This record gives sequence, C-alpha cells and structure tokens, in this order.
Amino acid sequence: MSATLTGSLADPLLALKAFKAQHPELELHNRSQKNLAKFLVYWAVEIHGLEAVDKRLLAELFSAVDMPAPTDRGVLLAKLKYENELVKTIKGYRPSARLKESVKSELEDKPPLLKAEPHIEALLKKVTRPDAKTFLEEARLCLRANAPRAAIVMTWIVVIDHLYEYVLAHKLSDFNVELAKKNWKVSAVTAKDDFAEIKKEKDFIEICRAASVFNNDVKKILDEKLGIRNTAGHPSTVTVHPSKAANFIEDLVENVILKFPL
Repeated sequence: MSATLTGSLADPLLALKAFKAQHPELELHNRSQKNLAKFLVYWAVEIHGLEAVDKRLLAELFSAVDMPAPTDRGVLLAKLKYENELVKTIKGYRPSARLKESVKSELEDKPPLLKAEPHIEALLKKVTRPDAKTFLEEARLCLRANAPRAAIVMTWIVVIDHLYEYVLAHKLSDFNVELAKKNWKVSAVTAKDDFAEIKKEKDFIEICRAASVFNNDVKKILDEKLGIRNTAGHPSTVTVHPSKAANFIEDLVENVILKFPL
C-alpha cells in the first residue's frame, strides 16, 4: 500500500471514480498521459486531500479513471518536477503553485463544476414535488454534460407547470376573473389542460400578474427568462453559455418554485 495514504487505498480511488462520473465535461479520457498525470496529482492533493502522490499511487489513479498508466511513472513525475509542474517531498509529489493556478483556472472555466453546481444541488434538495424534482435533476445533468440549451428548456417547462399547479391550488378564482376580461376562446380554467388554450406563455404571465399570483418583480424575472428560453429553444447563431443556463436554473428555482409552494 502506498505510503501517501492515511487510510484505505480504496477510499481515494472510489472518490476519483465518482468524481470522473460526475464531471464528464473534464474529458479525462481524452487527455495525454502527461496532462492526465498532472490533473490526477492535483485532484489527489488539492481536492481529495492526500499528502502527496508517488509512482505507485499514480498507477492506481490512472486505473481508477480507466486509463492505462505510463510505463515509467518515476521518470514522468521527475520530468514534471523539472518542468515546475510538481514539487517533490519525502512522501512523493505535490502540485506546484504553477500547476495549482493552471488547474484551478481550468475548473473555474467549466461551470458549473466549482461554482454554480453546489448551489443548484442544494436548491434542488428543497424541491419536494417528485415530478418537478425529476425534471430539474435532468436539467442539471444537461448542464453538466455541456448542453445548456436543453437545461434551459427543461427548467422552463417545470416552472410553467409549477405555476399552472399553483394557480389551480391557490389563485384560480382571481385568475379566471382576469382571463374573462380577454375575450379569448377560453374564458375560464377548470383543469390544467385548459391552460393550453392560452397560446402564448407571455400572456399567461401577464394574467398571473394581473391576478396577483405574483408581484411585478417576479414578472420581470419570468419575462427575462422567457426571452432566454425562446433563444435557447430555437436554432440561432447565439451562443448560450453554461453560466447563463446555471443562472437560469438558480433564479427560477429560487424565486418561483421555492417561493410559491403548492
């Protein structure tokens, strides 16, 4: 067993397997052996908290991410030390200040890895409605898989459905009063399917505001997010960054789903 471990060797290896599964956007399997070795040393010391990594542990870390280990790991580690990527200690190698800064920048450039995802995960734990929770979890997986457009569209579907349920449970009379003023095909809602007769979500939001389902601040959030959803949901040349999708999820879960419980 490697001298760098304070506990069972299986503990960091299982943690690394879980980390790889949770963060496919890092594409560890596409890295060169040299670059993967640098990342694994960083992960072991800076993220998992090991004291250092020696050549024996490095082989185990490569195996944990299903990648073949370098044949001469001692030479590779020494070379990385020479290149100022690692620092040698009595018990093995640790990332240098240069490597720490490099990997930290890489991780922070891949939201929601270090920034948004923990907050999103904490918010989703507060969602109690099972079907909404399932949809939002899928939206989070879309975000993690670098599919921000899909994450936005799925989140919007949940939010609108949540508002339908909220109106039916708490504000149906007020909503129908405002709806009747529109002289549309549908003059009253009695079941969720009736909302489909309100063709535009913008109109639904306006009626909700008029019926005091929510205040003007929430309406502004919904109007803004509807515009983002329309951009994400239709082919265009506009780039939708993961950070925008992360903010989309956070804002709507926090300010709509959690603030208007069923």
